Amino acid sequence: MSTSLRLAVQPVKVPPPLTDETDKSLRREGAPDWIEDVLLQKLDGRLWHATTERAWRAIMADGIIRPDAEAVYRNGFCRSIGAVSLFDLSLPDRAAPVAATHWSAWLGGLDDEPRYWIEIDRAAVSERLLTPAETLARWRLALNEGSRTLRIIAGLEAAHQGPIALLSTCQVLRLTRGCLPGGAG
Repeated sequence: MSTSLRLAVQPVKVPPPLTDETDKSLRREGAPDWIEDVLLQKLDGRLWHATTERAWRAIMADGIIRPDAEAVYRNGFCRSIGAVSLFDLSLPDRAAPVAATHWSAWLGGLDDEPRYWIEIDRAAVSERLLTPAETLARWRLALNEGSRTLRIIAGLEAAHQGPIALLSTCQVLRLTRGCLPGGAG
């Protein structure tokens, strides 16, 4: 018996994309003072996958970022749909004001275990990429269907359907206690 899932995508108001002419002083306004400006500038405007030291070793061994890999949040929405969770930092924080309060955990500012931020080449993965608005719409549909425990970072979390080859990455940042090595980029 085959069933087909029809997605009812509701329009979500998303701020216009940022360009070089956009006033970037409004961006990352929720980031705490302890995060270095050079780190924020490196992350800003890009698409990232954040992971732990152990998961990074597995990614290096496999050559791919897997949707079913060890996760910080086992009940993450992206994981539930077979997707890799990504941070889309091309939108200003006003698109996801609540999410901006979690910088410490994302950057490893709360413990000594390094965090790895892997920049994803947006053009290389575009065919299988759900924007933050599309990801949120799918999460809302799952919520309406009774999946009440799935977590999402509304307005900031994008989803890549399926694994991502390391060939589709641009750079990797290793952060310790929320800082780049040597305190600068």
